[in-house]
Amino acid sequence: MANFPNYVGDIHSLSYAYGVKQMTDPYWWGNVIYNESALMISTGSEIAARLAYVPTRIISVRDYTLKKEYVEGTDYTISGNKLLWKEGSAITYWTNDQIHGLADFPSPYVKKESITNTLTDYVSWNGVSVYTESPIFYGTQVYVTYAYDIADLDLTLFPSYSLDDLPHVKAKLESKSPLAVSVLGDSISEGCSASLKFNHEPFQPDFFDLFTEELGARFGSKITANNLSVGGKTSDWGSEDAQINALIASAPDLALIHFGINDLGAGSSASHYYDNMEKIILSLNSKLPNCDIIVFCPFAPHPDIYDFDRFDKYVDKIHLLSTNYGCKVINLFALSRLLNQKKDFYDATANGINHPNDFGHRLYAQALLANFVKIK
Repeated sequence: MANFPNYVGDIHSLSYAYGVKQMTDPYWWGNVIYNESALMISTGSEIAARLAYVPTRIISVRDYTLKKEYVEGTDYTISGNKLLWKEGSAITYWTNDQIHGLADFPSPYVKKESITNTLTDYVSWNGVSVYTESPIFYGTQVYVTYAYDIADLDLTLFPSYSLDDLPHVKAKLESKSPLAVSVLGDSISEGCSASLKFNHEPFQPDFFDLFTEELGARFGSKITANNLSVGGKTSDWGSEDAQINALIASAPDLALIHFGINDLGAGSSASHYYDNMEKIILSLNSKLPNCDIIVFCPFAPHPDIYDFDRFDKYVDKIHLLSTNYGCKVINLFALSRLLNQKKDFYDATANGINHPNDFGHRLYAQALLANFVKIK
């Protein structure tokens, strides 16, 4: 049980509580997962949302604001790892045709021919999915807090303490010295589609802010956070001299690099992707030899839109970067694909294509902190 410091023996004594600790502690440290998101989908035979694990006790089911609580037996019932919608439920559901862009959504949602990113717009993405920055997905997902059986966890698949791999950062944190952290990347690392970034309830910070704020709090260090990410960018942009020089000028003790989704969408080869990422790392190593580096394997995008076979090759290249240059890898691609084997892609997306919702951003922060914080 040493691996599960947050394990709760008497799960029937639990009441709903949700603060920074529940938000940022890796859920695999215990037997309770807080506010896991799920979307009710009608398949024709049932209306259901799937959870990552079979609940041993449901503690709370809430709407996306985390303010409205749904009632078991009135709004939903439980069957295995499914929440089943009940007739008359206050929970919104969508049909398979709607979420795949083959049927319209009701008012106030407006179907468009091109992406405009206004609050009620959505676009059918080749009849495979829907792209939207509206509340279609994030606004109708439910957030479920529940206990589960830790026997269902394979801890070899989850990040764990490895601060020794970041020796310069470790020395600064252990001495409570100031620490500068910079991130260079795309829309996910910019903060899309975290609710605070997009100014809607429950106003949760993105993963970079969650991580840097909590890192400083747990170690007692003053953290200077610099987010140099820009949505829509690829590693081609990230490896340009202007971006590399800006990253170096921010003088990070820890640099986070997050590219891949847009490279994948652009059809870049794994070798081209590797060359770009290698240039960023070599430049950092040359100019800032005491800067430790973390490279992300990004959160999985829509599997029917993006080429996962090519993405697997990207992941191989990221691990090769780690082997060749000693940078640390945080593999959100593997973690999100593990969840998607049990759930649905639409359970944790905010835009239907490639942005995680608040739950996804929390998984990023938890995966990062698991490497920094030693289990007590």
